[in-house]
Amino acid sequence: MRWMKVLTITVACLGLSVAIAQAQEDGTKEPCPRNPRQKLAPEELQRKLSDHMRWLNEATSSAVPNSASSLRANLCNADLRGAELNNTNLFGAKLNNADLGGAKLNKANLRWAELNEANLGGAELNNATLGGAELKEAHLAYAQLKEATYAPTSAPPNSHVVGITGLDTVTFPKGAESGLVQLRDLLKKAGLRDLERQATYAIESGKTQHALNTWNDDPINAAEGVFRLITFDLTTAYGLHPSRALTLIGFVWLLLIPAYWDSVWEAKASSGIFQVWSKDRIETWGGTPTVNASIYVQRLHAPGLKGLPWAAYFSLLSAFHIGFREFSVGTWLSRVQSRSYTLQSEGWVRTVSGIQSLLSVFLFAMWALTYFGRPFQ
Repeated sequence: MRWMKVLTITVACLGLSVAIAQAQEDGTKEPCPRNPRQKLAPEELQRKLSDHMRWLNEATSSAVPNSASSLRANLCNADLRGAELNNTNLFGAKLNNADLGGAKLNKANLRWAELNEANLGGAELNNATLGGAELKEAHLAYAQLKEATYAPTSAPPNSHVVGITGLDTVTFPKGAESGLVQLRDLLKKAGLRDLERQATYAIESGKTQHALNTWNDDPINAAEGVFRLITFDLTTAYGLHPSRALTLIGFVWLLLIPAYWDSVWEAKASSGIFQVWSKDRIETWGGTPTVNASIYVQRLHAPGLKGLPWAAYFSLLSAFHIGFREFSVGTWLSRVQSRSYTLQSEGWVRTVSGIQSLLSVFLFAMWALTYFGRPFQ
């Protein structure tokens, strides 16, 4: 009957969440005025935590949990700096204006906890759950949020958000990314671009993951998640790593050199790379420069290692066949040649070169957009 027990606990937790929310909306919750913070003796803190567990246990057996019970942990204005609260269940606890600076709250359950105006500066919240928590004007500077579930329902924390770590690993329930969006806005206003990028990655990668989890119910949405994963996550991590796009351009350049090298080495009739000597090019014969009015085409053939530089150069030109009209990177690269010719291809070489150019254009655009702009905001 294990599933019955799990179902009972789940229903009770949902009922407790609803009761807390209703109490907050109706204004019937116990007042928690801002007072000077007071240090709690270890035994008193332990007693409050034990009473809170009793309250949670009673809530699992009650259809309408008593959100105003005296057993519910009321740690408002408490001085809990450096407190060891790892794995502690603080579901629905009152921690308004509490000082949790440097406290260890790893894997703590802070769902629906009240943390308004609390000091969480430097606190360890790794793997903690903050779903439904209140963080209005809370202080989050230098807090550790690695793999934490961050989905507060209140107004955003205050503007002291410098030094937050692990933000790119934060998760949120489906459709509950608003808390992270609020935090990202604060980071943007503070000029913390790196942290802003991390928040964007957490938001967008979370949306993608939620989409991927809907294969059975919504395959179209899941397919969109696959598209987002390939085009935006793998290329720049939604702007978290813009330079990754340039790295991929370089990787594709190196990857295709052997293929182009083979075409130069073998020089098959059906495909290959050709030197096209343009019309009206300047040539020097016997020290006298002349203008050659004819077009000349020559198959590029260089067996062995002699063909490797040609393959590398052609792959480079294909990768940077990027530009518009006179603003062409490939054209600029070709100007380093000592003579006036272009390299063109036919057959499978042309197909591969075209695909490489398309990939490079897309990756270069992703780098430019994510490095200089904010395309995911």
